Formats: sequence, C-alpha cells, structure tokens
Amino acid sequence: MGSLSNTFFSFLIPLVGMALGGFVVAVVFFFIYRIRMIEHKENLAAIEKGILPKEMKSRRTRYHHDRQRSYARRATWWLSVGIGLTIALWVSAPHSPAWVWGFFLAVIGLGYLVYWTLFERHGLSETESHKQDED
Repeated sequence: MGSLSNTFFSFLIPLVGMALGGFVVAVVFFFIYRIRMIEHKENLAAIEKGILPKEMKSRRTRYHHDRQRSYARRATWWLSVGIGLTIALWVSAPHSPAWVWGFFLAVIGLGYLVYWTLFERHGLSETESHKQDED
C-alpha cells in the first residue's frame, strides 16, 4: 500500500505544480489584457474629445528606442545562451558533434549584434542606409 501512495503522490505533485503554474500565467495575462483594454478606452475617449494622449505624442521616439534596445538585448541573449550551450555540450561530450547546436545559437546572436551595430546603434534605418547607397 505504501508504494501505491508514493506512486500516486509522485504523479500528483508535478501535476498540481504545473496546473498552478498555468493558472498563475493565465491570471497574469488576464490582468495585462484588462489594463491594456482600460488604457485603450481612455485613449479613445481622449481622441474623441480632441486631445492627443501623451503616449501617442512620444510613441515614435519611444518605439525606436525600444527597438534599438531590443536588438541589443536579443544579441546578448542569443550569444550568451549559444556560448553557454556550446561549452556545456563540449564538456559533457567532447567527441560528439552536439556542440554545433550551441554554436548555431551563438551565430544567430552574432547576426543580431552585427545588425544592431550597423543599423540601430548609429541611428540608421534600413531605408536610410539604402538611400545612402544610392547616392
């Protein structure tokens, strides 16, 4: 009888943990959705009254700044995960070619880093760079 209850609890504990984790994620997404809906209604009411909300005035510069940080963040994340995975796979199986999977991730991060350095860091967009090439 003891082994049956141990088996039951060994399946029940992870199941309850996953269900609670899913519930927490669903609640967080629900509240994010509700906050955005309230902000959207406030913006619509302001626009109907003829007032331009503050967020809409600075949206273009904020979007560009967020996008700039986004590419730098992606580059850092992909490079660190790729290098870490490459080292972990190399150490765990030195004669196996599995380390290449981590190398692929690092190359993706390197691509983001190159894009961020060439276009975003210097404030050039893709269309501006093409215009400069044509001149």
